[in-house]
Order: sequence, then C-alpha cells, then structure tokens
Amino acid sequence: MKKTLLTLAILSTAAHADEGMWMPQQLPQVAKQLKAAGLKLDPAALTKLTEFPMGAIVSLGGCSASFVSPQGLVATNHHCVYNSVAVNSTPERDLLANGFLARTLAEELPAAPGMFAAGGVIGVVSGLLGAGGGFISIPFMSWCNIKIHNAVATSAALGFPIALAGTLSNIYFGWGEPGLPPYSLGFIYLPALLTIAAASVTMAPLGARVAHKMPVRKLQRIFALILYALAGYMLWKAFK
Repeated sequence: MKKTLLTLAILSTAAHADEGMWMPQQLPQVAKQLKAAGLKLDPAALTKLTEFPMGAIVSLGGCSASFVSPQGLVATNHHCVYNSVAVNSTPERDLLANGFLARTLAEELPAAPGMFAAGGVIGVVSGLLGAGGGFISIPFMSWCNIKIHNAVATSAALGFPIALAGTLSNIYFGWGEPGLPPYSLGFIYLPALLTIAAASVTMAPLGARVAHKMPVRKLQRIFALILYALAGYMLWKAFK
C-alpha cells in the first residue's frame, strides 16, 4: 500500500511539474517550463541564495519580500504586511479598506518590525536613564509621519509598561543594597515616588487637554524647546 501511494505521489508530481510552490534548489528541475513561461534568467542562478538576484530577497518574519529600491523599499504580498497596515489605520483612515500609497519617502508609515526594533532601543535607554521614553518615542513617531497629537498620546500610554518594567527591575537589583536612604524599596525612594506621583497624576489630564487643543506646529516647537532645555541642563550638570 505504501509503495502504491509513493508511486502515485511521484507520478502526480511529474504530471504537474509546472504548478505549486517550489524551493529554490528545485527550480532547475522545472527549467524548461519556466523558460516556456517567459523566464529570462538561468534557473540555476536562483539556487544561489546569497547572490543576485536571490540576495535581494528579505525576510519579514514568516513572509518574504524583494528589495525594489536602493532606499530599502520592498515588494511583498498584502497578507504579509496586514498587521503593519492595521497598526497605522484609524476609524477615520481605514488603510485596510481603502489602501495606502506613499508618493514620497516622507509619506511612508512605520512597519511592525521597525517599531519593534525602535521599542527595544526605547526600553534600553529608558531603563538606563530612568526616563519614560517619551523623549525618544515622540520624535521617532513624528519621523514616521504619525501626527504629533497621536504620538504624544501613544507615548503617554507607553509610559505605563516601561515604568512597570523599570520599577520591578530597580526593586530587584536594589534589594538589600547597603547605603540606601530610609523608606527605600530597592532603589525606589518611596517618599519621592508617592509625592511626585500624586501631583503628576492630578495634573496629567490638564496637560493632555491642552496638548490636544494646541496647533501641531506649536506643540512640536514646545516639545523641542523642552528637550533642548533638559539636554542643556544635564550637560551643564555633567561638566560644571
């Protein structure tokens, strides 16, 4: 029975050798059919994955794509970028239903792998400096052509998981550390935490309301000025 099934499978494959999905190393087996279909390249060249043209193929995490520009533009299937398109969609701008075309590089939107990598950098820097990550995440999202109001709101939401991870890490690594002030939980100084958190939570809604009523350009300038002021102060403290 097994021999019969194997024979049928081989005969079926031979009968339909020009159909289905083929691994690169199998392409020379269907070279005649590929040439008849209009392929100009040597099918044997397609078996060399690190050379032209296969070297232009990139992985999208379960999908493949091909570079089509020196700037890194890739061509792939719709389902391969579904999540990235969904992330960039809003009820007012449904890219999944209506499609999206970037006519210039400045109009491009971020993809999921790029955001994941940026998130890793934001997490490391935030843990290193004890910052919420907004000073990196907002410029990054603005660079990705996300509106400043959305970038500010998203950054505020990012602050919670970043703060939770940073808090637990600082409690763990500071537990039992000698020389810490009274009322410390690891490296966390509880009196400062409770006082500043109470004031911050009270005033945060006011800041959010003002930000979303402010024109885009004005909000961008205020954010840039605050970053410059903080950077200048830190430099002054470091080198005085």
